[in-house]
Amino acid sequence: MLEGLEIVIARMETHPEEFINGHWEYFIDHMAYDLFTEEERVALEKAKIQLQEVKREFRRKRYTTEVIERLVEDKNKWEAVKKKEGRQHMKDVLSAGVENIAKQYEYKWAEVIKDVQS
Repeated sequence: MLEGLEIVIARMETHPEEFINGHWEYFIDHMAYDLFTEEERVALEKAKIQLQEVKREFRRKRYTTEVIERLVEDKNKWEAVKKKEGRQHMKDVLSAGVENIAKQYEYKWAEVIKDVQS
């Protein structure tokens, strides 16, 4: 077998990430087929099939990672909105309380509880 092809196939097995949109793809291109014997072409095609499986697994992992990142991003946005709403609600309650104290308004708990329960 052509020594360079043996090196490329071994490299595909040990460092497949370099063949995913990398500079090593040139060496497995069909343009070089006239260099190889039939046996070498078969060996190269088998290595390409294995590389396709590695690429698929890489894309599958990336897909799952992106889904999880989107969920985390959405959760963080939701929590930020809830915190902001909660802070605003507390400000409103405190402001109302301060106004009522200033007016010497007697707080009627029975009305508050009735409103909350309904």
